[in-house]
Amino acid sequence: MKSIAQLIRFHRKKAHLTQPQLAKLAGVGKTVIVELEKGKISVRLPTLLKICKALRIEIDFRSPLMEKFEEKKTKKAKVLVDGTLAGYLIELEKGKNYEFSYLDNYQGPSISLMMPCSQKTYRFDRFPPFFEGFLPEGIMLELLLKKTKLDPEDRFEQLVRVGGELVGNITVEKSP
Repeated sequence: MKSIAQLIRFHRKKAHLTQPQLAKLAGVGKTVIVELEKGKISVRLPTLLKICKALRIEIDFRSPLMEKFEEKKTKKAKVLVDGTLAGYLIELEKGKNYEFSYLDNYQGPSISLMMPCSQKTYRFDRFPPFFEGFLPEGIMLELLLKKTKLDPEDRFEQLVRVGGELVGNITVEKSP
């Protein structure tokens, strides 16, 4: 296994950067880079992350418990059409990853023309546009946020809070 010092030096050289250039780019002192590459110092995690970011090195923290940790972060909502459970909207990562899946045995109409039942699962890298269309705006959003103390960026929770009063035949309910 290569050391962090070797990894930093390798990436710095591949990027055609000198130690002072990398230090400036990362916002750290030149001696930090010199000593780090020699393996002579231990650096704080925030400093190491700055250097890695400057070199476009991604750090992936792994743990046997990560799956359980991430499960706690996911939110799930029931999506009903005319009162019949059609599927689930799941927030996999706040503000970034969402998934809507129809139930395997659902026989009713699609929730949207852009999301036909013929495809069982839809993935989105932002809050799904179909559901975003149901969110309150302007003064109604301000009142909702004031009343519920929700995070203004938490569109999923906003949808769940207004989900019982949507226009049309769609209802959204929080799922345990």
